[in-house]
Amino acid sequence: MHSRALLAALLAFTACAPAAERSSDATVDTLIVSEAASLARPMRAVLDSFARSGTVPKVLQVEHGGSLELARRVTETGRVPDILLLADQEVFPELLMPGVTSWYMRFARNRMTIAYTDRSRHASDITAQNWRHVLQRDDVLLGRPDPAIAPAGYRALLVFRLAESFYQEPGLAARLAARTPPSRTRGNAAELAALLEAGELDYILEYESVARAHRLRFLTLPAEIDLGDPTRAGDYG
Repeated sequence: MHSRALLAALLAFTACAPAAERSSDATVDTLIVSEAASLARPMRAVLDSFARSGTVPKVLQVEHGGSLELARRVTETGRVPDILLLADQEVFPELLMPGVTSWYMRFARNRMTIAYTDRSRHASDITAQNWRHVLQRDDVLLGRPDPAIAPAGYRALLVFRLAESFYQEPGLAARLAARTPPSRTRGNAAELAALLEAGELDYILEYESVARAHRLRFLTLPAEIDLGDPTRAGDYG
């Protein structure tokens, strides 16, 4: 089983990188934090508390993006942050070790969900039992993250495949994927949530933490397909 199937938010310190490789726009009193967009709101309170504590460094410089986007930014530009928070643990050994960091730590788990608002079409009809049918209705606009940039993107596609098997509905994964053309994909959670909140999308596949952070309505999917149960990691594929 590929461990990226099991949702995990991860923390890695890049202090092991030589000082010369550190971002050129930083000073000794600046802590540079790069974090996956899906972690932005949950981490805001933590970083704000740290900034108010008076602990050196005095300045926090925070940047957001998709996990793969952030990792590639480091490897392609050599701009190394002090702390890197990503939504997929496999990104560290695959792209960042040993050149950028020598270790990483998993600090939280998550699960996939279907987020929506009161304005979403058929919001009063959708349930944890019929969601796949509602999402295939012609008038529904469904979005998901871009799998080339954000881990939630390829996890959304995995949810579709698991749902096809779980509900024993051949072709379901392809039909759901067809409902999310490139025009309805975005590189990070913040952009996707903004489209949903603006009414430009009816439903999105996203992490539960993102739905909660944006105060969106969401469906709790069966544990067999939501990628959040460690005891089912071997079944997620």
